[in-house]
Amino acid sequence: FDQYTQSKINCEKLLLKSFKEKKTDVTILRIFNVYGKSQKKGWLIPDLINKFLNKNFKEIKLKYYSNSRDFIHVEDVSEAILKSIKLKGLNILNIGTSIETKLYKIAQIISKKIKSDKKILLLDAKSKKNHMSKADIRLTKKKLKWIPKIKITDGLEKIINEKIKKIRN
Repeated sequence: FDQYTQSKINCEKLLLKSFKEKKTDVTILRIFNVYGKSQKKGWLIPDLINKFLNKNFKEIKLKYYSNSRDFIHVEDVSEAILKSIKLKGLNILNIGTSIETKLYKIAQIISKKIKSDKKILLLDAKSKKNHMSKADIRLTKKKLKWIPKIKITDGLEKIINEKIKKIRN
């Protein structure tokens, strides 16, 4: 495991220990790939949007284009967090959409929404590990009476429109 993964595992172990020994209420939210307004550089979606909008990029290089992720909009995550605050007992819930979307599909959606004619150059198809992630949210839906509302196409369109508006001002 990398350090990030190991730290998540260690935190969950500490929380489970606290629940067992002290009978404290514990809710663990396993949040999948969050995207939304004001996401910083270094993340797939803002980086792709910036490359498609930047005239200096003649083509878009996309590594691990066949990898898939469960992308969830930050507004849906916020709603799930608010609904989870009052839970009692031990709860381990996945926060995602239960839909896996290939990275290439994300690039295609962004390209189409921006009306770009830039070529997407496909590099390595899949990473050696962690090439797919998809949340099982059946328990989350039941416990929180929650479902994600923002489709990836709508969420991306919202971000792109905000970015274009910001550039024009």
